[in-house]
Amino acid sequence: MKVDIEKTRKFGKLIDCYFVSEPLPNLEDGIVYVRNGGEEWQSAFEIAREKISRSKAMEVMNMNYRLQLIDEDEWPAESPFHECKLLLPVSTSDRDGQCYLMVKEVDADVLENAASFMITEAHTISEACAEMALANLGFGEDFPDTSEGDVSSIPTIGGPIVGATISFGGMINAIPDAMSFLEKKKERIEKRNLSYQQRINQLKKLPEISKRMRSEEDHEAKQAFAELWYSLTERERGHLCYELLKHSRPLDIKKILRATVSREDIGAGSKLAVLIKPITSDKEMSQFGLDCKLCTYLKDEKGKLYPLKFSPTTQVLYTLFLINRKRNPDATPNLDLLKNKDAFFSVYHAMYHETDVSIKKEFDKLFVHETMKKSVHSGNLRSRFYEIENRLVKTFRDLDENPSPYFIKEDMPLAIKHENIELSDSIEQAGIVLKC
Repeated sequence: MKVDIEKTRKFGKLIDCYFVSEPLPNLEDGIVYVRNGGEEWQSAFEIAREKISRSKAMEVMNMNYRLQLIDEDEWPAESPFHECKLLLPVSTSDRDGQCYLMVKEVDADVLENAASFMITEAHTISEACAEMALANLGFGEDFPDTSEGDVSSIPTIGGPIVGATISFGGMINAIPDAMSFLEKKKERIEKRNLSYQQRINQLKKLPEISKRMRSEEDHEAKQAFAELWYSLTERERGHLCYELLKHSRPLDIKKILRATVSREDIGAGSKLAVLIKPITSDKEMSQFGLDCKLCTYLKDEKGKLYPLKFSPTTQVLYTLFLINRKRNPDATPNLDLLKNKDAFFSVYHAMYHETDVSIKKEFDKLFVHETMKKSVHSGNLRSRFYEIENRLVKTFRDLDENPSPYFIKEDMPLAIKHENIELSDSIEQAGIVLKC
């Protein structure tokens, strides 16, 4: 099921919307890219960036968008993007491909307004698609699209966008929805719209629902709670959690935190191992790529393997964090990648057939992207972490585990048990030295 994006849009007459099968390189979701048109544009850009960053709406709606100026020679050359002045990649979690919002013609004196409209439009689309993706949780890849919406009404480049793949990239949190812990392989929590009066009635029943939810078999109670949760605003959910914790016993609060928030406590109970092993079959070779020496899996208690296929640079990053956790199980330090360039090279050589020159390019792109004019833009490190979250969320969809301890970020090391990390001998023997 996919959202009919055209029906959700508010500024269709001002902003164009396009889909592509493969994202444009070096562009990240949540950034309004502004084409540099000279001094007048640079001045307008600085004013717009400052005002939008201080916007009360951005704070209230929890929107994390920003503006970035792009030089003329760095602007995407692909048609129709080369014709526009503003470009904003948008996360559409309920489908494959990449959505872009564009403004072709705009004067410098209304740049702030145009960028604000684009951000509002992107936020509306992203939230609607994220909700649909969450509603799709539990369905397979071949689940039929029964929604009335049809993406064929939106111009596409590189073929139609199909499927209902869940991809929590861009500005959408990659951790599954709060209701996903209620999911079972043979049952699904449905999201239903409640009227105001229905919501009031459901709130009155919450103590009863809470009592019934202690039974793992009471699916109707879980459904009732899910309906109520989806009908609340983010602010109401925050107040609900605050008041419930305020009136709970300290022992209950500790149990709740261990089960829901503490990655270390959740990781201590994790049963899935991360396994890195040599490629030993033609099937693995075709699945992970001809240039791979090693492949990565999740392994359950019965030894069943679930492939974790990342792009090469992302795989190397994840492996570095695995090594860090394996060596420092009690207090795993944050891994400063800039201090670990040599380790990055060593792991890359152990896993792929690449030269030092190509590896250096991949390492540099994590942090900076330099143009012909030597103007520097942010690197793609953040998108690498998103890729890891996206892949794990997809893989965990049919597993009775919380993926949170398996996620990583610059300031967030792995939280799984070090015994659950199984590294190939070639990794162990590569003489990798980590600097933390």
